[in-house]
Amino acid sequence: MRRFSHILSFLAVALFLLSIGSVAKANTADPRTGTGGGGSCFGPLSFSSASQTFNALPTTASDFTDTNGNCVIDFINNTGVDVTSLTVTILTPFFGEGSVGSGMTDGSLSCAVYSGAFGFGSPSPFNNATKTDNNACTFNDVVVIGSWLPGTTLGLQLGVDPTELGFFKAPCSDPTGASCANLDSLDVRFDAPAAAPEPGSMVLLGTGLVALVGRKKLKERKRLA
Repeated sequence: MRRFSHILSFLAVALFLLSIGSVAKANTADPRTGTGGGGSCFGPLSFSSASQTFNALPTTASDFTDTNGNCVIDFINNTGVDVTSLTVTILTPFFGEGSVGSGMTDGSLSCAVYSGAFGFGSPSPFNNATKTDNNACTFNDVVVIGSWLPGTTLGLQLGVDPTELGFFKAPCSDPTGASCANLDSLDVRFDAPAAAPEPGSMVLLGTGLVALVGRKKLKERKRLA
């Protein structure tokens, strides 16, 4: 009986150490891309087309007082339409993306929506985050309310505090990523599918069509008269 209790104690300790090891690995190798409202330590940058690339975006705030050392980057929706879905693709190779020698083929990127988190001045215009590729996150609304409206600000954070999840790291042969160098900037592409015009634009369009049809009928009546 005593031997059995020793075995149980050993298994409990082993499970505890294993869980610590798995958390440490996640902290090292799992960067997170998240959106919120405006911040920020960088920007604002103009998002003005359905697909646009932003180069050398900072992942840390070297000149900004942020207790987490992270950078919230501001973007303004200048597309003229309500963006209901946005895909953020990390173009810079990073550890865990599935690169040769990383030891990880399924990608370690995490995606998140931040609501009222430190560094964000307002909630995210999106309420859903989905990993859609090893290097891409898609943000959208479950119910299409409060999407990214024209003229409003979206905050993007690349990497988070290592006590939660890891920073983006350069590809290296270390299977845990612990010895890989932190990436201090990333190239990122925004892709937004074609969205319906704002309600005001739809009203104007409808009014114009009604006026056009009415004018055509009036001309036909005058011709018949």
